[in-house]
Amino acid sequence: DYTDDQRSQKGYEGLKTSDQITYQLTANVDWKAFSESGSLYETNEYYETHPAADNNFPSIRQLRSCAVFEGNAKERVISGLSVTESANKKAGLYGEKSTGATGVFLENKGTLREFSLDCIQVAGTEKTGAFCGVNSGKLEGLQTLSSKPDESPSIVTGTLDVGGITGAQSGEEEGDEVVYESLVNRASVIGNTYVGGIIGRMETLEDKEFQIKACKNYGRVEAVRGSSDAPDSGRYIGGIAGYCKNTSGETSRVEIRDCVSSPQYTDAELKAWLAEPEGLEPKLNGVYVGGIVGYNDGASVAVCRTENEEGKSGYVFGYQYVGGIAGFSEGTEEGIDGTLSGGKSGVNEAHVIGNSYVGGIVGCSAAVGGTDQNGIVIPDQRADYTLQVNRWINKGMVAATGSYAGGITGYNTGSKGILSAVCYVNGGSYAGGIVGYNDVNAVVEDYEVAGGYIRSSGSYVGGYAGFNASLAFFMDEDTRERSLHSNPNEVKGRYCVGGTIGGNVIAVGGTDISADFKTDNFLGKLSADAFAG
Repeated sequence: DYTDDQRSQKGYEGLKTSDQITYQLTANVDWKAFSESGSLYETNEYYETHPAADNNFPSIRQLRSCAVFEGNAKERVISGLSVTESANKKAGLYGEKSTGATGVFLENKGTLREFSLDCIQVAGTEKTGAFCGVNSGKLEGLQTLSSKPDESPSIVTGTLDVGGITGAQSGEEEGDEVVYESLVNRASVIGNTYVGGIIGRMETLEDKEFQIKACKNYGRVEAVRGSSDAPDSGRYIGGIAGYCKNTSGETSRVEIRDCVSSPQYTDAELKAWLAEPEGLEPKLNGVYVGGIVGYNDGASVAVCRTENEEGKSGYVFGYQYVGGIAGFSEGTEEGIDGTLSGGKSGVNEAHVIGNSYVGGIVGCSAAVGGTDQNGIVIPDQRADYTLQVNRWINKGMVAATGSYAGGITGYNTGSKGILSAVCYVNGGSYAGGIVGYNDVNAVVEDYEVAGGYIRSSGSYVGGYAGFNASLAFFMDEDTRERSLHSNPNEVKGRYCVGGTIGGNVIAVGGTDISADFKTDNFLGKLSADAFAG
């Protein structure tokens, strides 16, 4: 299927074309069974035809803007495909180039809708996705399934821009909006940079809105270590999208809404990884890792959740800046908003495990203060009240093998409000039921620790906050006291351990501090080597 320019270059401009064409799947297709039946042949460079040496499926070059590829029934499935960049190169799909996009379609400019891929394996480098490597058309009602996870699991692997549905959005689409809606991924998606269950990254498109709505991910989305074999070499990993960036100034221009993610693992895998620290360490890969989005910069993440899949919890594994919803958020006032219909709060039910800056909702909520020698963001310690994380409930376990762990956020310089949490937090230093480290002038209000266990191998451990450096934590701008509700079952650490706050160091400037502490540890316990209260 050639573009007009390609037709001209190849001398095909006289071929008759249609203004609109629809391709329909009228039956399920099992490519593996077909290829193994002896019916698949290939032609070599000498134009000799012989049985195919493998069952690789060369990508379809493109779906034109005038075309629709659809199932004539929702349950139509294409299964058993193996799509690789090397096979595409062999088929001459990249021309003189050695690499290119990889997927069932190299690029979709038309409409893909209402069919599924199952038992599919896609292997590329840049711009790799199950349905298409690059998308500039419409994606509707598609599913990447994995019905035989032991025998023939669905896996999408690449290095840059890797997604369970599509690898990347081209920016050349027609119309005034791009909407991904009702897409489902159950494949494992593995890559190094910009890796997502639906798409690797979403960014502001010129004069267009870009939305991901009502999409679901149940596949594991993971960072692979790069050539340095360092756990922080992978970046931007998310259950829906690895990276969201909005430069338009209008939050709604880039939005993830009403999406669900719950990455699933087998009981045997979890037992092997979680039984001993040595087994867990190789799983903690990637910086900016989130159940919904890895890194959020100015986009809106609303009405999303990481709920259990048929009663089974999901897991989010990462190394640094790891969150049940977002790994790192420098969002706007709409920011990370969990408000559901009827005023209910969004829920994280996934277990979140990382090395540092680990939170049940957000690993770190802060502006960017700079970067370290490896290009990793350093949080700005100054308060920024436009950074909000509102109306969330965390029901998952939060664990950090290093420092900064919180039931809601590992590190906070913004504003948080309206939440009740039953917390299960394990970490090193700076561990708290709501926030691990609350920096200068940061606000936490209307949150309640309604039970749970906060256990740390380090110092500064609190039922509510591990460490607080903010006067605004206790009083608002009119010096009215805030209420701090902390009712944990257990708080345990080495030094500076408290039922509400582990360590509190603030510059008061002669101001009298007043706050309403509501801490009930009557049925629980608090233990420390020293400095406990």
